[in-house]
Amino acid sequence: MLTKKDYALQNPYQTRAKTKIMINIKQVQEQMKADMKVMKEQMTMMMEAIIWYTNLEPSWVHSWKDLMDSFIKQYQYNFEMTPDRMQLQNMCKRDNESFKEYTPRWRDLTTQVVPP
Repeated sequence: MLTKKDYALQNPYQTRAKTKIMINIKQVQEQMKADMKVMKEQMTMMMEAIIWYTNLEPSWVHSWKDLMDSFIKQYQYNFEMTPDRMQLQNMCKRDNESFKEYTPRWRDLTTQVVPP
């Protein structure tokens, strides 16, 4: 009587299917890690804004416009850090970075570049 392992060795279609499944599982795991990293960055930025808002002195805000002006004053540096084409051209792959890791980083930067 054949064991499952023996049958898998005799049946190349089953072995190939298992290999494809394992490759797909690894790809899903890698994508989940990347998504979790992005979510962590978003949560960090959101928490920073929440902390700023909760520490905001109520006597400084009398209207929505005051709140907007305070927010812009606090986070103006984000507008000043907008990348340009030169930064995009100078961007290169890090030594310890795979092409799969570099591509989304480059793509993210391209979405931030403001055309002249």
